[in-house]
Amino acid sequence: MPLPEFETPSRAPRWVGATAVVGLHLLAGWALMSGLARQTVETVRQTVEMAIIDAPAPPPPPPPPRPKETPPPPPAPAPKTPQPPAVVPPPPAPKVWAPQPEIAPPPAPAAAPVQAVQPEPPRPAPPAPPAPPAPPAPAPVAAPAPAVPAAPVRAEVGLACPGYAQIIQDTMAGAFDRYGITGVVKVRMLVRGGQVVETSVLSGPREYHRLAVSAARRMKCQASGADEVQVNFEISLREE
Repeated sequence: MPLPEFETPSRAPRWVGATAVVGLHLLAGWALMSGLARQTVETVRQTVEMAIIDAPAPPPPPPPPRPKETPPPPPAPAPKTPQPPAVVPPPPAPKVWAPQPEIAPPPAPAAAPVQAVQPEPPRPAPPAPPAPPAPPAPAPVAAPAPAVPAAPVRAEVGLACPGYAQIIQDTMAGAFDRYGITGVVKVRMLVRGGQVVETSVLSGPREYHRLAVSAARRMKCQASGADEVQVNFEISLREE
């Protein structure tokens, strides 16, 4: 049986691969020699430097603890001054008793003779003088009579109170239509210091009294030099 024949592989592709490998090594060597490696190193260095710059700075160390202040020692007490020793006076010398010579008392004088003397009788007291007569009682003084107030001066309403007619007309307007009563209302006023101080209705229908008093108080009157002036006026109410 014949053996199979094997084909010998071609050696051309092997030489091509070897040439390519050698070319790559030469290209890498040329790149290293021309500065590519330097650029790579600088790129790595720059990255490292930028990383160092961007890193946060460590916090500052805490300040050292403040030493505690020690209070100063208390001042030493002042030395006491020794007191001088008390001076003891020497004991007094003993008294020597000497006997006193006896002195004889003088003789007593002779007693004078005593004479009995009778007292004089008391003299009578003089009589008391008579009492003076009582003064006469004063006569009673009569109390002064109260002053009688002067009567006020009367004046015409037209002279004392100018414009009174218009005031009466304005106040009494519509009064007759309201009540329908015919009559005459007589009013008396007392004027003091240019002001109506008192108003009274003498006569007339009672329905018109309040309006008559209101009209009198609205009037401007003068006393004409007197303290008080009495003014009388009438209001006639009738159907027109």
